[in-house]
Amino acid sequence: MNCKAKVVNQEIQEEMIGMLTAISIVSKRLASKLLQLSEQKLEEKGTPAHINEGGNN
Repeated sequence: MNCKAKVVNQEIQEEMIGMLTAISIVSKRLASKLLQLSEQKLEEKGTPAHINEGGNN
C-alpha cells in the first residue's frame, strides 16, 4: 500500500470512529429518554417503578 492510500485509509477510519461515537451517544440518550418515559407511565398507573425492575435498585 502506498503512502497516499494509507492516508486515505486512516481518514476513512477516523471518520468511521466519529460516526460510531455519534451513534453511541444518540443511542445512550434515546435509551435514557425511553427509561424516563417508561417510569412516567408506571407512575401514572400508580405502580412504583422499582417494583418492575426486579428489585435492582
